[in-house]
Amino acid sequence: MLALMVLVVGAAPAVPCMAMKPEPCLAACEKGDSARCVQLEMLAEQKLLPPPFHARLYEAAHALCEANKRTQCFGEALMLMNGFGTERDMKRAAKLFSDGCDAGDPSSCSNLGVRYMRGEGVEKDEAIARRLMLEACSNEGGQTCLNASWVLGTGVGAAPDPKAAVALLEKTCVTWSGACGRLARDLLNDVWLKPAPERSLKFAKEGCARDSAEACEVLSKIYLGGVKAMTDARAAVPTLEKACKLGHAQSCHNLSIALSDGVGTRKDVKRGAAIAVMACDLGHQSACNNLAWKQINDEGVKKDAKAGLALLRRSCDANAAGSCFSLGVALANGKGVPQDKKSALEALKRACVLGRDDGCAAQRQLEDSE
Repeated sequence: MLALMVLVVGAAPAVPCMAMKPEPCLAACEKGDSARCVQLEMLAEQKLLPPPFHARLYEAAHALCEANKRTQCFGEALMLMNGFGTERDMKRAAKLFSDGCDAGDPSSCSNLGVRYMRGEGVEKDEAIARRLMLEACSNEGGQTCLNASWVLGTGVGAAPDPKAAVALLEKTCVTWSGACGRLARDLLNDVWLKPAPERSLKFAKEGCARDSAEACEVLSKIYLGGVKAMTDARAAVPTLEKACKLGHAQSCHNLSIALSDGVGTRKDVKRGAAIAVMACDLGHQSACNNLAWKQINDEGVKKDAKAGLALLRRSCDANAAGSCFSLGVALANGKGVPQDKKSALEALKRACVLGRDDGCAAQRQLEDSE
């Protein structure tokens, strides 16, 4: 099942904020650019924004809320809900969502509905949750209808109605391409009804043509073997190109692999590496890890151990377990980089804490060798 979406306010800027290079967007956010603030808050919500930037982002979100007489508090509520840059406070987050809803912001109403559904900061009440999320969709359409489709499909406050959920996304797709992408994914992955690959392909093509990055990513997935009868690697590459340009990190990562391996296109290791940098900057931690490892070990890209280590450290600081593990192994072995067992142990400990079993094993092995 899909997770409930946390919704953004307004249209996203044409140029996406880079998770691993957030300073330009953060500076704009601190000057009152609410669209940039929301982009960064969504990156934080997805655990892509490095924690060292959380405190500044929270202060900017709080200032925006106060400067607008608490009518633009969506971002601060989101940060409070997750404890990013401040202590987690679900009651205060729910109150800010409520204030925004009272001020006429459908996204705040929808997110307040999620709080009522989960009993977070308010007493659980599925009837109120259902009303808030369906009304938000009815009043605004667009992204708020993702939560509304979830309400209908899973049966929040009433019996499940998967057909109604699909119908709502189909209706929303007419005016907002993001719903086309979500519907294409749902139809492909058997979220509500039986898999319908032909319909998934239809909505993926439609959404991608109208600049939905998610739709382009689903379309590339279909072409790369997600539906055997529709496999077309050559057709996948242009859709990955488009999704990547729209700021979809996973598509940039997949495009990098396709270029490096020559899947559906002429092999181009150099360009593959350049796209990997973009995927990494957008916050795709596997891309950061793979690129750094290639730089350290001289695999397909120009050897640059210093840059590779810096990339692993930056990614590890963003709590990417794989990068912490790779950093620890590289420093412990001293292959291509100066050996530093103390720093290696710190990185492996972090990988272990972040859930890497091999990080725990490597940590014990290194400790035993001391």
